[in-house]
Amino acid sequence: MTTDKHRAFAREHAAKIYQYHLENSGGVGADANHISKEISYEESLYRGLLAECDFAVKFGIRVNREVLEGGDDGKDFMLPLLVNGAARDFRVDVKSKSVLYGDDGWAKLIISGTHLRVPVKEVKPQTIYVLATYYVGDDIAQVRCWTWGKALIDRNERASFKNGTGTENYLMPFEELRELQELKDRMP
Repeated sequence: MTTDKHRAFAREHAAKIYQYHLENSGGVGADANHISKEISYEESLYRGLLAECDFAVKFGIRVNREVLEGGDDGKDFMLPLLVNGAARDFRVDVKSKSVLYGDDGWAKLIISGTHLRVPVKEVKPQTIYVLATYYVGDDIAQVRCWTWGKALIDRNERASFKNGTGTENYLMPFEELRELQELKDRMP
């Protein structure tokens, strides 16, 4: 559940990341790696961090507080999973999708169609990609489901979006994504 503490952390950390990139962009600008045209880079960072807070709570791990020059390179977390009886760490990249509807926004989004999307140039086969929703009116984020990068690559459905910068993305519909409980069950 999103708390005021999560909101304060996400706002503060998003501002730090934005300011860092603004000061260290070499004249390119802080928005150089920003995909959405509909919200600012700082707001996008905030929504993503809020989703990361939800993942951290659900999996008992901490959100990374480092401000990195090149961003986190799609490594929001390292999650230990059992593989053939031994623990192995896997990268986790949380992808947040904003929902603009009211209380039943997720239900409406499912009816109209939703999906996980990951830029083709960023996807890594052994990374766990987590779909999260951010409820705009309620300022709440919730992680929902996941898949492996390899599954996105193998499925090979691609698209670019009007609200983006033309970046080509791998897509996977919500209905084909896996339950978060599966990850919890595989943790040591």
